[in-house]
Amino acid sequence: MMVPEVTVPESIHLLLRRARRKLLAGDLSVRLVAFIGIAAAAGAVLLAVARRVVVPWAEPAVVAAAVAAVVLAVTVTIWRRPSNQRTALEVDIRLEGRDRISTAVELSAMESRSGLGDRQIESAAAWASGRTLDRFGSVGPSRRLVVLAAIAVGAALLLAIPSSPADARLRDRQAIEDILDREADRIEAIAGTTKDPATRDELLRAAEELRNAASLEDAIRQLGETRQQLNDAADPAALPLNTALAGLDKKLEQDRLGAGQSAAEQLRDLADRAGSLTPEERTQAAQTIADLAEAVAGVDADLSKALEDAADALAGNGDPSDALRDAADRLDAAADRVAAQGDRTDAQAAVRDAQQNLADQQAQNQGNNPGQGNNPGQGNNPGQGNNPGQGNNPGQGNNPGQGN
Repeated sequence: MMVPEVTVPESIHLLLRRARRKLLAGDLSVRLVAFIGIAAAAGAVLLAVARRVVVPWAEPAVVAAAVAAVVLAVTVTIWRRPSNQRTALEVDIRLEGRDRISTAVELSAMESRSGLGDRQIESAAAWASGRTLDRFGSVGPSRRLVVLAAIAVGAALLLAIPSSPADARLRDRQAIEDILDREADRIEAIAGTTKDPATRDELLRAAEELRNAASLEDAIRQLGETRQQLNDAADPAALPLNTALAGLDKKLEQDRLGAGQSAAEQLRDLADRAGSLTPEERTQAAQTIADLAEAVAGVDADLSKALEDAADALAGNGDPSDALRDAADRLDAAADRVAAQGDRTDAQAAVRDAQQNLADQQAQNQGNNPGQGNNPGQGNNPGQGNNPGQGNNPGQGNNPGQGN
């Protein structure tokens, strides 16, 4: 239902319009001070708690509450702006109008009125003509409300501006987590290129432990344990075996047994052609394989035995295909063994580097000379000398116990 517009004399209308603006500004200022004070008080409580307990969203929440208080104050003021009747009453009270303006507003809203009513309206209009709001008085917030709100805002600022111990702990922990995540990413990248399942699983486990480590000290200790486990899994025979396999490949570059780059590939090709070999070709191939067996005899007894069996099968009158393929499988197994040790060597290097980086960071945090006391690999992991330096990092075995 629409409320009919009230028509009042121009002098009354102008006076009411000026008074309404002043009341609207006063209502807004009161609500702003009150709502911001309430938000600041609640924020101060939250910030006080956040100084002892880590609450990462405390400051953003206080800022959001302050913004919400302003928006709410403006919204409520617009929604509940002063009516004509309230404005008229305020004018009568504050300017000592003796109900002239409020009565004129009520009479103007009436569809029919007496001559007395018209005279009252005319009298009110004459009184309002040229009337100012100089004696209207203050319509803003009370001094007590302003003081209380100022105290709440000041408390919130005092608690928000200085860095709290909880915030400092949070920042320190976040910095440590960033460092641990970075080193864990590097270890996971190495794991992604590692073919040996056991070594890959060990690296992934180490990366997961890094992400969950409670401190740099715990992370350094866990990496030390990982290095020791990788060292314990080292294959001392991998280096001489790698040298022996390289010798086999080089020999077969000169005395080829068949198609293929590696010795295993040539043995399989020879097995496929075994039925078509002449006696002279069988004898020559048997001698070459016997030489290969002798070359690895002191390194891998199983491989040497498989090669001897293949040579004997070729020297005999039977089908040597199975013996040749078994020898090729043994060669592949030996190559996998060498590659696995290469993966372990690369893994040890990655873990060592991560451990050193964390130790340097810990020393920097403590203000000490990097490498003092917590340097990984000094005396605690002497087993580096057992690593034959296979794979992509040859020569690791020449530097036992290196922590740098």
